[in-house]
Amino acid sequence: MFLYKTIVQTLVDNFQGVFSDDEINEYGDWPHVFFGDLFVPYVKNILLSGNTEEINFIFLFLENMANSRDDEVRNLLQVSVLESLMSDKQTFVLLKKNMGESTFSIYEDILKYLKVK
Repeated sequence: MFLYKTIVQTLVDNFQGVFSDDEINEYGDWPHVFFGDLFVPYVKNILLSGNTEEINFIFLFLENMANSRDDEVRNLLQVSVLESLMSDKQTFVLLKKNMGESTFSIYEDILKYLKVK
């Protein structure tokens, strides 16, 4: 189960080699900044690369976040990851195409809130 207090370390452990020690040390105490400023650009690059294996791994991670019982983890997914990815036209279609059921449910909640169809 993903917990907010350890979510940055969970991300780093699952995506070894993606984040530098300097990034981890500088932003590791701020999950929203870490995910929004470091993880989202990585996700965008992978989506645009078309690397199916990496895309599947990312979206499995996001689905695990969406299924967390920790409300702060789900909020982190919604605010710092999905809303950022949704605002980019290039990744919007790819994002929707690859989401799991629970991630898609959070995505739909964002659309309802924003009143977007």
